[in-house]
Amino acid sequence: MSIVRALNATALHARTADLCATNVWLEENGFTVPAAYSSQREEQWALSERAALSDLSARQVWLFRGADAASFLSFATLHDATALAPSRAQETYWCDDAGFVRGKGTLVRRGANEFELMTPVRDLAWMLDGAEGFDVELRDVTSERAALGVAGPLAATLLLETALVTQELHPGDVAEVAWRSSRVTVLKLAGTGFELLTAAEDAIVVWDRLWRSGRSLGLGVAGAHALDLARIEAGRLKPGVDWLPAQSASSDDELRLPQDFGVSADLTRRFNGVDALRRGTSGKRRVPVQLVANEAVAPGVVSAKESEVGRITSAAWSQARDEAVALAWVDPAVAKPGTALLASGPSGPIAVRVSIAVHGLGA
Repeated sequence: MSIVRALNATALHARTADLCATNVWLEENGFTVPAAYSSQREEQWALSERAALSDLSARQVWLFRGADAASFLSFATLHDATALAPSRAQETYWCDDAGFVRGKGTLVRRGANEFELMTPVRDLAWMLDGAEGFDVELRDVTSERAALGVAGPLAATLLLETALVTQELHPGDVAEVAWRSSRVTVLKLAGTGFELLTAAEDAIVVWDRLWRSGRSLGLGVAGAHALDLARIEAGRLKPGVDWLPAQSASSDDELRLPQDFGVSADLTRRFNGVDALRRGTSGKRRVPVQLVANEAVAPGVVSAKESEVGRITSAAWSQARDEAVALAWVDPAVAKPGTALLASGPSGPIAVRVSIAVHGLGA
């Protein structure tokens, strides 16, 4: 008997469905999202030359509230949440007892005793178990939240023209805005991107106002495929695609340590998994890199001198760059930029080269 998995619509589905001329959808963390609204060329152009809206609501959102919220998150994750200032955000990871990474998310501090963690990883039960003994309320508010992405070189101009921001924001800054009848949290990302976090019931109102205001700027929309290309070009590793959370790994080779993502955890702090990380690991571990090629490549084995030296986990064709870009885990000996390797293409092996190391680029 086959099991049909129920999928959820995001709070923005009514608008994204109207704009999705291709009617091509995919599953993202249990939600349906447009794979492409029109053509990938048009969406890539909006992201790279103008500005584009996207629905980023397909993820988990957990609310932490209480006197021990900061101390619990400092124990549960790799970063000291007590040092995170209000109206700031930080990417963080969390580990199992053996020091292997279980998840990754964006932590937003909304007040002295209130945080929200946004993540594509389903790990709420583990967090709830860990919160026992702390004075903290942990609640799944996924269905109550929506997130709009605004990206591209004109994204900041659009937010200024709509009075969503009134001053320059830097990566990690969070601005709380009373925008007409809606409340919007503006989160500045690295590069030219922003996230607008709203209550689910306000999402369409915010989308419509941005859409109307963005006409003069050539505002477009970007679906999952265009966003995925932007992610690969920026060297951002995606949980469940480029690496598996420890609870989902089926072999030791699939387990990842914080150091694999370029994260240097403070081993003087007390957090889950720190004892294992203090003991260290033996042997060389593969490292993440970005590869480029003149032909399309596919996920699979990367080789050098007829020996496997790594695996591609994500790949896409960049029309703007007129080349293929991919993310891969490779042996440290071949991770130097410029190194020539072989990968799989539609009609056989093709030449690829290491472009950049992914560490430090939002892995």
